[in-house]
Amino acid sequence: MPLEQNRFLEYQVLLEPIQLEDELSILIRITPLSDQDQIIARQEEAQSIAHFGYWDWHIPTGQVVWSDEVYNIFGVKKGEFIPSIDRILLFSREEERGIAPQLIQRSIDERRPGWYEMRIFRPDGEERWYESNFEPLFDGEGTLEYIKGTAHDITRIKRAEQETRERERRLKTILDSIGDGVIVTDGEGKICLMNPAAEQLTGRRVSDFEDCPDMGGIFRYHDGEAENPLKKVLRTGEFQTLPENTLLLTAGGRACPVADSMAPVRDTQGHITGAVIVFRDITEELRLQESLIQSQKMEAIGRLAAGIAHDFNNMLGGILGSCDLLRHSIAGDETVGDHLDIIVNAAEQAAELTSSLLSFSRKEPLARKPLFLHICIGKVVAILSKTIGSNIKIETMLEAEADRIKGDEARLQSALMNLGINASQAMAKGGVLTIRTGREGESILLEVRDSGSGIAPENLPRIFDPFFTTKDRGEGTGLGLAAVFNTVRDHRGTIGVSSEQGKGTSFQIRLPLIDSPDT
Repeated sequence: MPLEQNRFLEYQVLLEPIQLEDELSILIRITPLSDQDQIIARQEEAQSIAHFGYWDWHIPTGQVVWSDEVYNIFGVKKGEFIPSIDRILLFSREEERGIAPQLIQRSIDERRPGWYEMRIFRPDGEERWYESNFEPLFDGEGTLEYIKGTAHDITRIKRAEQETRERERRLKTILDSIGDGVIVTDGEGKICLMNPAAEQLTGRRVSDFEDCPDMGGIFRYHDGEAENPLKKVLRTGEFQTLPENTLLLTAGGRACPVADSMAPVRDTQGHITGAVIVFRDITEELRLQESLIQSQKMEAIGRLAAGIAHDFNNMLGGILGSCDLLRHSIAGDETVGDHLDIIVNAAEQAAELTSSLLSFSRKEPLARKPLFLHICIGKVVAILSKTIGSNIKIETMLEAEADRIKGDEARLQSALMNLGINASQAMAKGGVLTIRTGREGESILLEVRDSGSGIAPENLPRIFDPFFTTKDRGEGTGLGLAAVFNTVRDHRGTIGVSSEQGKGTSFQIRLPLIDSPDT
């Protein structure tokens, strides 16, 4: 077969100078490689491509033999660098030089193969990593003769691991800094990751949900007809928002409203492997929304009341004036006079109501001056102790270390009096009226609590509405708590209420503090 057509054989070419007569000639010897030679050549080529070499350590002489690729891994040239254990260890940092010898010695003692990873610094300063698998070999008498091993450059793998760790660190930093709760589940809805905000909101850790599908049922969805949003995300891969009125059930037994969203987690092939849930406690948000709606409603009712009150006052003036003229015209007629008295009394009561309406709707500027709320409370308690029944005990717990606010003392005292009188009326058979203060951030919390009959749940949303009252006809106008609400709002504060029938009612007022005595 002609040489050029033999495409599948490999040859060794040797050039040898020879003297033919008086001329120097070159003898070219072309010898086909044996199968074994070809295998060795291929192995060396594969080692170079894979950055994979081998080494032998002859224990009696201490001689170390490297394959060509090991020289490449260490960045040294064959023939210029003679490997030895001491010289090899110099490629690693001093504090890391004991790792490989310890692992090799353990392998020898236990007469089993071993493995280690080593970071090295090549002569050009480049940092590299290699791993070595090795095995001790013993002679017939059990004496250690050789340790043979491999060297594999794993720099690319280690750098990829480092990049992964860095990405994980950045992700953890981001998750830890997010104020919203973040929960990640697997494909069955089992929680596998929670950020600190989620742990704080739920009162639980990931370990508390071991083997619990559907996130352990920590969310309660009010829309029973709709599909569970987590299951829908895992089934369809579609982004979902948490249904309205979703509640988070905390470890402490509290149910708080939450909102936000759920999204699928996918692998590199696009398969759904879990879900991520981002949520936040919206208790304060809902309270502020309700407060804003109430303020807007009060504003509108105030305008209406002002307009009606002025017109009604004019009408009452005409009624009372006509009654006065009529009384002079029928002097001596007692029967007609009695009827006139009834008309006048009714008109005067209507005038008092009109006065209350005008007071409720009047937009007079606050006399905003620095004052100490505890002193204001003390004055109100002194008055209440003389006006409410002796069967009611007044307790004060003024625990706020700072109580300096800016406001109108007269209006604040009027609001506190109103709350105190309402509380006493709810304790017809006696009880305890508690007035307490505490610090809440940059605000002071003022709580007025009674042990009375409480407010029915269906009435709680309406107690600050003008003209709403649960008292019998003629016992109240329904403007007292509306005026309290206005006073708190005008002082840039907030007011909330909680009540349980048969156990009492608590009003919580929060007013902004001022720090500087000169403010």
